[in-house]
Amino acid sequence: MLFMCWTKETGVIPGALAGILLGMKVPGAEIIASVTFITSF
Repeated sequence: MLFMCWTKETGVIPGALAGILLGMKVPGAEIIASVTFITSF
């Protein structure tokens, strides 16, 4: 989360990467996707 705040990566790219992680069923992907979508607003 600190990295997301520092780089201010908002928009489609972080959402797409989080979606890929969810699709690959990576452990912890739900948490990563949640943090990504919350910080992008």
